Order: sequence, then C-alpha cells, then structure tokens
Amino acid sequence: MLAKLLNHNSLFYGILAGLLFPLAGYFFISSFFEILEGLGITNSKGMSVNFRLRTSSVIAICLNLLPMRAHSRQRNTQSMRGIVLVTAALGIIWFFAFKNEFLPS
Repeated sequence: MLAKLLNHNSLFYGILAGLLFPLAGYFFISSFFEILEGLGITNSKGMSVNFRLRTSSVIAICLNLLPMRAHSRQRNTQSMRGIVLVTAALGIIWFFAFKNEFLPS
C-alpha cells in the first residue's frame, strides 16, 4: 500500500498520504515515549502538561516531508499538492490547539 501511495499522481493519494504519515508517526512516537517511560529511562516530571503531546504532534506533522520528497523526485505535482494541503491544515489545527501555551493572552 505504501508503494501505491508513493507512485500515483493524484490529489486523492496525496491527501491520503498526507494523513497517513503523520497519523502513523504520531502513534509510533507516542508508543516509543510510553515504552521509554515504562522502562524508567524517561519521566514526564518537570515538563509542561502538554509538552509530549505538542512535540509528538509537530514531529508527526513534519513527517510529511518524507512522502513530499518522494513525490517531488517523481514529479507528481498533484500528489504533492494534496500533501501540502493536508500539512497546512494540520499545522493550522496544531497552532490553534496550542496557541494559549506559547502566545500569552
């Protein structure tokens, strides 16, 4: 399925890839943090309440650079357009979800 997402030049597949990469990345990063915390390697003391959620989310959004680069090499402009649309939407959602934490009222 991953190869199919990276080999088509359509807006639909771009949107699909733009949603799947951050979603899978977020769950992987969250699981990784949980495993590290369970092993006692890390702890969340001293961090802000939403630090892990905020950081995991923005890293997951940045994972869209991977399929975007793959489509760029193949000159799949429609797929790139779908990925950029989703990435921009996710970035805007992220900003408004956490704006109170880094922009004082």
